[in-house]
Amino acid sequence: MISFSVCQLTITLKLFPTPIFLMDDVHKTISHQHLPGAGVNSFSVKGNIVDIPMKKIYPGKVFIEDGKIRSIEKLSMDQKLSNFILPGFIDAHVHIESSMLVPSEFARLAVVHGTVATISDPHEIANVCGLQGVEFMIENGKTVPFKFHFAQ
Repeated sequence: MISFSVCQLTITLKLFPTPIFLMDDVHKTISHQHLPGAGVNSFSVKGNIVDIPMKKIYPGKVFIEDGKIRSIEKLSMDQKLSNFILPGFIDAHVHIESSMLVPSEFARLAVVHGTVATISDPHEIANVCGLQGVEFMIENGKTVPFKFHFAQ
């Protein structure tokens, strides 16, 4: 449990363990070998690439360098891969406060379901705590790699 204060309220949260079953399969397929011509922070992942614009699924290898996709290589169609690689979901309108979670906890639970970013409307916290509440939400959201975009 963690406790903190915002807007003269003390909030206590019970933390739940993050499900890791989704990541186990990915870790089995990640190659941490240094890629030729790539930086030190590089790796590759093999899987069935879900190409949304082309409406296709094909075996492929994604090369990651410094946290960004460097390239995607199409592999032979006879390769049978069990995992899928697809773009993350951006929730285009959410009120994080309605989840009764602070942004960092919301992110921890949302990301395991494929959500990687939100467009968040903080009017509920603004109604209760004013600008101090909105600033708290923004600062708390910055503590995790999840992308929060707060409407103004």
